[in-house]
Amino acid sequence: SSRFIYPGGSGYETINGVEKPIQLTGGGQDFMPSFVDKIKEGYQQVEPYLPDVDIGDKSIGYDYERPMGPGLLSIGGEYDIDDNEYGLDFGYKFSFDDGGIATLAGDLEQRMTPPDPQNIDPKRLTDEQKDYLYDYMLDFMFKQKQREKMENESRVPPFNYFNMEV
Repeated sequence: SSRFIYPGGSGYETINGVEKPIQLTGGGQDFMPSFVDKIKEGYQQVEPYLPDVDIGDKSIGYDYERPMGPGLLSIGGEYDIDDNEYGLDFGYKFSFDDGGIATLAGDLEQRMTPPDPQNIDPKRLTDEQKDYLYDYMLDFMFKQKQREKMENESRVPPFNYFNMEV
């Protein structure tokens, strides 16, 4: 049996001398890059945990670093095949510039500061809330007009804005 596939994923297949058309699901060219991308993504997730193999020096090494507290914890090991030697490394590096104790106050202040109202997305009002707000505004405007009319007719003393107590 044999297959011939065109770039679009269509083609033909020959089985026991009988030729029939075929169509790949995924579209041929589109299918292959996505499959390769999935393999690359999987390798990139596993790659940090694989040892470093140096064929020229004939050595195998492994390094692991992780942020911990105010610094960086590092653990490493190496095996030299030629000399049959092992090496282990443990280390902790304080990094006050990239975080840690020196910047904890700044981080806490940033978390405790309320977000800027200019950057907050407004919440949408329901129709019922819009109706209530509209009625409230109309009522306020109507009462304000009544008060102004009464002030103009001198039945009510004008409102004194200067000696207000809050």
